[in-house]
Amino acid sequence: MSLVLPLPLLTEHTRPLLTEHTSLTPYLYAFQTQDRNALQKQVSGGGVVIYQTTNTLYQSDILNILCDQLQDESRISDIPPMKPRANELYLIRSEQEDDWKCDQYQWINDGNSSVTMGNKILKKKFYKIKLPGMKTNNAKTKKRPVGSLDFKRTAYYFEDNKTLVLVYYEGDETVYVPTHHGNSKKTASEFARTAPSVLRRIENALQSGDKTAMDIYRESVCDLAVPGTHQGILNVRNVKQVENIVRKVNEDKRISKDDVYNLVLLAYHLEGFIHEVTVFPDLTSIIALSDMISIVNQLLDVNTTDYIPFVFFYDTTFKLGDFYVSPLVFRNIIFENEPIMPVAFLIHARKKEKVHSKFFDFVASLFPKLNKKAIPFVTNREPGLVNAIMKNFSNCDVVMCWNHLINDFKFNLQKMIILPCTFLT
Repeated sequence: MSLVLPLPLLTEHTRPLLTEHTSLTPYLYAFQTQDRNALQKQVSGGGVVIYQTTNTLYQSDILNILCDQLQDESRISDIPPMKPRANELYLIRSEQEDDWKCDQYQWINDGNSSVTMGNKILKKKFYKIKLPGMKTNNAKTKKRPVGSLDFKRTAYYFEDNKTLVLVYYEGDETVYVPTHHGNSKKTASEFARTAPSVLRRIENALQSGDKTAMDIYRESVCDLAVPGTHQGILNVRNVKQVENIVRKVNEDKRISKDDVYNLVLLAYHLEGFIHEVTVFPDLTSIIALSDMISIVNQLLDVNTTDYIPFVFFYDTTFKLGDFYVSPLVFRNIIFENEPIMPVAFLIHARKKEKVHSKFFDFVASLFPKLNKKAIPFVTNREPGLVNAIMKNFSNCDVVMCWNHLINDFKFNLQKMIILPCTFLT
């Protein structure tokens, strides 16, 4: 049973849907003209399929198509169309929710709306074709791109399924004039947007740091799955595009001047809390609690027994964004149940021995009696960390944490396939 809802009052911004209802017949992209037949051969496999052609689209038609649980896969496009024509309707399933937008036209967003139907929300996005030139409003000096409602694109999708989009084109596609990218110095070349999924894959490949911009470019342009009509859309446009993404990824990783400035400013305002900030060659920050420093120095004067030993714990416990946090905590033996309390923290970007050594130089200056009292440190088996402790506290024993030992034991046994994983849980 089809669901038919009355259309709302129609205005220019709600995009009046045509009122003549014609038969809805699916066509392959190839079947329209001889040129489009050649295009279908290039696409190879029917990646672009016209769901139907119609000069009328009712809201009931939209709902029936998007709600069809037994959707005919042969009528669904898995790549964006190439310069579609008026009255063409496409049902596009894409890897990224915005891939469908890359139809090789340039559009201007002209608003959106939504309709709630039961527990579903139907989203509508409206676009008008972009024309060459810029315009200035009377009250504003800022220039805006010129758009025309003579050729429009409307997209429909459910909010909980943004990768399946119904796209309808109406008007006259011949009004479109190819234009270059706004930042391009080469005005003769037409701009076509690269699919967001392609850009995302490039960013992910760059995160590992194993590949150069040229490596990624070569792999992308040699992808045989990309049809000739979609070069630069479903793969990278040129090496410069990859280099721009490399620059963006590096900028995202880089610490801004504001971040460093705010950290230094915080150190000035919170006197006795942030003790040291180093920017180069490794960004580190040493934080210590003055009250806890006083308590630890008092505990170093207390004669402890073997039954209740005074002990420090140190480990790179947390990873916050791009930084590690290594807390130095101690067992407070003057309280019942000997609670574990923090005394200092090291925030660092890399796990290097010299970073930990610098931190323990600071710890040694706080607690001059620590090495003489031979207070043990409990930590993991990270060599750089152990070496940093032994370098500054030669009289102190370094004891391995039993939790880390058990996990290492399990890992090595599983690696050697001596015991099944279920036995070790």
